[in-house]
Amino acid sequence: MAAAVALWYVYGTGNVERAEVRQGAAESELKKILFPPDGGTVSLGSYHRPDNALASASSIGGRFNLRELKTYFDAELGKNGWVFISEKPLEDWGSNVGGLVRRYCKGPLSAAWQYAGPKNAEWTYALSVTWDEKCITVGNR
Repeated sequence: MAAAVALWYVYGTGNVERAEVRQGAAESELKKILFPPDGGTVSLGSYHRPDNALASASSIGGRFNLRELKTYFDAELGKNGWVFISEKPLEDWGSNVGGLVRRYCKGPLSAAWQYAGPKNAEWTYALSVTWDEKCITVGNR
């Protein structure tokens, strides 16, 4: 029993501390990315669990269209050292909702910029940063 408690303490608290550090790194990187001055309302949030962390910001409203937002975020992320990786349609339960997701990498961090599409009234676009060790090899070519 004591061994199990010791293992939990060593691995459990170590993972929580590592997740807190990762959350801080994700929050720091997210704060470097400026959202466009398009009049949208931005909300921020972050969390961690023992094995990972996420920081995100979303906007509702604004006057920029998809093309303008893609151009803006590509430039903003690029000037902050992010490398574009992929783009795919945004899906909700397997159904294309008319939006898109663009993924970027920077070191061990992954960023996902999402455009909600015309059918979503709850948010217009969002950016999230999370820890993704696959980015170490993929994003740093």
